[in-house]
Amino acid sequence: MIEECMKRKDEIIMVDYPFEASWENFFKKVSSKYEYDVLTVKLYAENFERQWERTSTRDLSSQRHVMHESPSYNPKDKEKLTRNLQSKEELKQICESGSRTKILVGKELKIINKNEKSIKEAFSKIEKWLKSK
Repeated sequence: MIEECMKRKDEIIMVDYPFEASWENFFKKVSSKYEYDVLTVKLYAENFERQWERTSTRDLSSQRHVMHESPSYNPKDKEKLTRNLQSKEELKQICESGSRTKILVGKELKIINKNEKSIKEAFSKIEKWLKSK
């Protein structure tokens, strides 16, 4: 889908997290092939406890699609769906190792989500980056 957007020369293409590390080479290759400038935006909670609170609330929400926590998803086989939720210890290990945030394509914008003001400032930086292109 990303490559199709680039083939059409779409002006702005936004791709949402999460990504597997194996995607990094694809993003680099396709953005280079179609000459796209890339901004990787990484959003962090201000501390681990806040991250855990947000993650557990989100993952347990009835609005959360099971695909986000399941190793495989087949909508025709709903009986076999299992939610593979992370424990607090697992998430802490992931956060401390930085394994979720190692992917970097293009320029990086790191945002520490402390409050609404920090998000507005981030959008301002993104807008400025877009206007420079």
